[in-house]
Amino acid sequence: MTPRFEANHNKTRLILVFGFTLLIAFCFQWYRGRFEQSATAEAKGKPTVSDALFVGMRKVKPSEVKQVLPEAVGKPTLLVFSSRFCHDCQRLAPILTRLTAQHPKVAYRKLDVNDDQQKAPAILRAFKPVSVPLMVFIAPGGEIQNVLYNYQSPEVLAEALNTLEATRVASPSSVKKVSR
Repeated sequence: MTPRFEANHNKTRLILVFGFTLLIAFCFQWYRGRFEQSATAEAKGKPTVSDALFVGMRKVKPSEVKQVLPEAVGKPTLLVFSSRFCHDCQRLAPILTRLTAQHPKVAYRKLDVNDDQQKAPAILRAFKPVSVPLMVFIAPGGEIQNVLYNYQSPEVLAEALNTLEATRVASPSSVKKVSR
């Protein structure tokens, strides 16, 4: 084979592999979209959090949140993943301190992903944060209400904290029983 023919052959092979990978990705997205539509049709009337929020962390169930964060049960909680090496985390720290002081009903927990590996391994294993800063707003029932990534303005954080503080846990007496 001539060197020119080998280069063209390798180029063709690379294009075919790339095209096949793209085809698999499109098929997966199509299947995932169909599967999620049927799941949402079954759970009509239930407010759900968009899966788009969980790009940089694992989607955690309320039962898991109650297990790894027992202090979050019954009260709204702000869980912040940060790092001492992160510039945005350092910029965000004084803003969060000021805002959490203005919202005493919201429990505040801050974890350093580098330093707190031994202190809170269960929390880090449950949420698996990919990037920092990562702010997880947990409703009193253990459901994740909102997730914010990277540096956010004080106005956005205040609005998210106000929304979190306004949520109430559903008491057993307020739940209607349906008889069949």
